This record gives sequence, C-alpha cells and structure tokens, in this order.
Amino acid sequence: MVVYRVVVINRHGQLIYSMDKSLSFPEVEKTFTFPLDIMLKKQDKIDQVVVAFGQRDGIKVDYAVTAINGTPVRGSCLQDGSKILDYLEKPENFPVSIKFSWPQLLIDEKLTMYSALYTMHAMSVSLSPEVGSSGFQQLETDTFKVNVFQTITGVKFIVVSDVKQQAVDLLLKRLHELYSDYALKNPFYKNDTMPIKNQLFEQGLQFAVEQLEKTGSIS
Repeated sequence: MVVYRVVVINRHGQLIYSMDKSLSFPEVEKTFTFPLDIMLKKQDKIDQVVVAFGQRDGIKVDYAVTAINGTPVRGSCLQDGSKILDYLEKPENFPVSIKFSWPQLLIDEKLTMYSALYTMHAMSVSLSPEVGSSGFQQLETDTFKVNVFQTITGVKFIVVSDVKQQAVDLLLKRLHELYSDYALKNPFYKNDTMPIKNQLFEQGLQFAVEQLEKTGSIS
C-alpha cells in the first residue's frame, strides 16, 4: 500500500506544498534490437521522448525515456546533446538498453491540476443538500483515492493514496498538526500564501507517511 502524493492548498486555491513519492513512478528497463518494436515521439510540452504506441513488458503509452544504456538523458537529448530519436534510428547503436518511467508533472501542470481539484471541491459544497457542508472528503477510482481534509479557515490537505491504503484520515490529521507546528507557528512564515519550506515539516511528514505505509497506522 502506498501514499502517492501529499498536497496543501491555501484558502485562495494556491498550491503551497506538494510531495510526489518516487514510488508513484516505477521505472522499466529493457534491451532492444534494431528496429525498435515500439513507437516513440517527442513530447514538446515536457521536452521528453515518450512512448506513442506499442505497450509491452510493463512499458506503457506516455512513459518517458529516462536513460539510454544506463546514462540519464537530458529531456529529449542524450548527455552529449544529440537527439534521442536520431540516435535510435541508427542500427549501429543497437542493441540498446532504454529505461522508461512515467513522466513527472511540471510545476505548471501541478498548478493546473490542483486548481481544478480546488474548484471541484468548491462545487461539491454548492451541490450538497446540507447547509454548511465542508465538501467531499474522498474520491475513489479503481486504482487510487483522493482524500481531503479542510480546516475551518479553508486550508485543504490532500492525500492521494492507493485504493487499499487504510487510515489515511490519521495522516491528514498529522499533516494538519505539522502545518500548525512548523508553518503557522513559524515567525518567518508570514501568511498562508507562502510555500511551506521547513525541514522539520518535511521530516515529520516523511516519517508519518512511512509509518502509515508499513503499519497501517500513525502513533
């Protein structure tokens, strides 16, 4: 069981903290012979080479190339600046080992995604037949859950977890406690529009996430 993401959104809908677990992005490495039996393309938006067609052996469509022959790539290029797609068109470069991973979100994409989630939460308040509703507390799909806790001041704590992960409410409660202790009580933290950058906050959250994943509880 896994906690994938932890997010804090202030009362104005601004992202002030985000933690993306590396476990959310498993890597797959495979050795290929020429010609490639999968189709790759450059994704200009993220400047990466991604799988366009040919899902197989754990390699999925939209997975990005992260390394060639054990050497990390730089966007859509190799370390020497040559283009990955040009390199993979030459038979003399085969066999070749290619590592793939799900592309991580850019900061602009995160802002757009969490802004949409903030809006959805606000809509759920309006849709509620009960006056004073705090909005939805959980959205569940077949593979993950979005868990939300909103404070009386409007700050939203969000945890994206495995669908089987239990006791996420305990992590949300601990996240609120850490926010109160290391952000609100920090004299250098002027208001809730500032990003949360505090080592003790990070350490406390990491410990709580690991404890929940291993034991299903937080002490």
